[in-house]
Amino acid sequence: MFKKAMIAGVVALVSVGANAATANLTVTGTITPEACAIALTGGGLVDYGSLSSQTVKGYGSYYGTDYAAPAKTIGLAVTCSAPTAVSLAWTDNRASSKMAFDAYDAVRFGLGLSGSAKIGAYALAFGQDGGSTTYVATTGGAATAPAGYLVRPKGSVAGTAWAAPTGLDGGYFNPANSVGIKHAAADTAPPALVAWNSTVSVGALFNKALVDTATSVITLDGSATVAVEYI
Repeated sequence: MFKKAMIAGVVALVSVGANAATANLTVTGTITPEACAIALTGGGLVDYGSLSSQTVKGYGSYYGTDYAAPAKTIGLAVTCSAPTAVSLAWTDNRASSKMAFDAYDAVRFGLGLSGSAKIGAYALAFGQDGGSTTYVATTGGAATAPAGYLVRPKGSVAGTAWAAPTGLDGGYFNPANSVGIKHAAADTAPPALVAWNSTVSVGALFNKALVDTATSVITLDGSATVAVEYI
């Protein structure tokens, strides 16, 4: 009788353990890197308006195959949530329409097509021809001019060396490159910043032969995209 009672007690304990309640714990969440926003004034529109062919023919020419339109400017602003090392990279969405003029073609962007004819090209200056840059190095810091610029191929992986822009890259956004700014002359890579405000100069060249022989409206169709690259 005693043994039967013990066996019954063991069975009861096993039954209690088998029916114990459980609950699962899950650890989740995200860690978001510092983010930077970028904006162009006027929604990025550089409008030459309605130009008569006579007006365009009155522009000067650099190469004899162009009419050089007066430069226009557009504001560019990068704002970061915390000090972040960044550079800017432009992509020409009309690269196949770019007209060739001289050795600086590499830093120009296409203006689209009129029928099958190339309308011309334009360049974006960040440090010359009216382009200027100010930046804020740290939160609350005063905006100052950069100590210089640095470039490297667009989309480069970490560790790719930066260099001072020379030749064709001096002062212009080359669509093949990323461009960063230096806080100090000794900087070998763009340091962290919280704001980058720039006036970009847009210099357009129109196809002289196309304008001279035009019998219908020529519609400029330049398009480019600027992106923040995190370093």
